Amino acid sequence: MNHWTAHVQFDRVPTGDRYVLETKQVTVEKNERNQDRPSLHFNPRYSPGTVISSLIVDGKEMAFETEKNLDTVQLHAQFPIIESSSIIEVHLERTLEIVPPVWNSLVGDANQGLRILSYSVSGLSATLFVEGLAGRAYSIATRQSEPVISVEGAVLSDGNLEVEFPQATNQEFETKTIRFKLKK
Repeated sequence: MNHWTAHVQFDRVPTGDRYVLETKQVTVEKNERNQDRPSLHFNPRYSPGTVISSLIVDGKEMAFETEKNLDTVQLHAQFPIIESSSIIEVHLERTLEIVPPVWNSLVGDANQGLRILSYSVSGLSATLFVEGLAGRAYSIATRQSEPVISVEGAVLSDGNLEVEFPQATNQEFETKTIRFKLKK
């Protein structure tokens, strides 16, 4: 069996994402079935609302499919690796990305964090549904906030979404819906 090693370098560029894939065959066995170079199953995931316009491999446009879920848009493509170094470009339009907060806690600690329950994008609007402790304020990092025209239910400031939960008398946790109006 032939064995290959691969090294991938990733960069975000203004038109989308750029991957440089370097492959090297490390063992060679004479076998008719395995004489071809390997194929790459390429399946990156993007945030909801991302529009993928094209996939270019070594300057040639390639066929692809997209799968839209509630929390991601996934590109699906398969193509042979012909060169020992290939440039893979995904041309796309990004939209507002919500960065899930990371909480450091130990076993037995009470839950003090914010939970993202759902995030969806439909056309020129997005909806974020979150849960947090009553009476607390949280900051959620965002990426690609430029398309946001307005926010209802929170404040967008310096790339962070500031969310406040009112003090409640009957529940420890409260939920909140945050709506975004987006520009094209």
